[in-house]
Amino acid sequence: MNKNVTTLVAFDLDGTLIDSAKDFHNCLNLLTKKHNEEEIEYTEVRERVSEGSFSLIKHAFKGSSEKRTNLLREELLDLYEENCLLKTIKFEGADSLIQYLESEKIKWCIVTNKPRRFAEKIVKHFFPSLDHKKMLFCPDEFIEPKPSPRGLNLACKNTNSDPSSSFFVGDHAIDIEAGRRAGIHTIAVDYGYRKIDDLVENWNANFTVSNLCEIKNLIHE
Repeated sequence: MNKNVTTLVAFDLDGTLIDSAKDFHNCLNLLTKKHNEEEIEYTEVRERVSEGSFSLIKHAFKGSSEKRTNLLREELLDLYEENCLLKTIKFEGADSLIQYLESEKIKWCIVTNKPRRFAEKIVKHFFPSLDHKKMLFCPDEFIEPKPSPRGLNLACKNTNSDPSSSFFVGDHAIDIEAGRRAGIHTIAVDYGYRKIDDLVENWNANFTVSNLCEIKNLIHE
């Protein structure tokens, strides 16, 4: 990759840039307590965060009807909106990498399956330098969530970036599939939200990193 090529680096959010699992765990157990259900272990939540709120509800409230599942999901989302900044932190290397990208005038954005209702609040808090109106892409706009490539296609189009000189960084197999389908170089992080038997090497990403700072060298190779 030529250093002079204008590069877009797109990131997934949860499990890639931010560690939000503890807030999801807290909110889910606020809900189980309210409905007199057993508490859910943190590890059970962490490995399901990338699968979304329906997965969390179905795990915590096994056997619930579709109607009750939908109602419980709305309760969980309301709780999360109120409590999404209590225990969430940025992953190591996030600030350093973003400072580097901005100093090098390399465009960066976030493409997430998290609805804008939550993502915008979190991004404004943790990444105030990002133009959340132009550089945050949520399923509210691209309709089909990852692994569909639509979010990445929209990000490349709106930032006038060539997919072949862009990268997508994610912590889940669906991120890597979305990047591949969009024709973007893919970088898997091995510290994110996945089940223990879901091996990163099976995702066939172009690169794998254990710390976001490692990406500094990759984007210029």
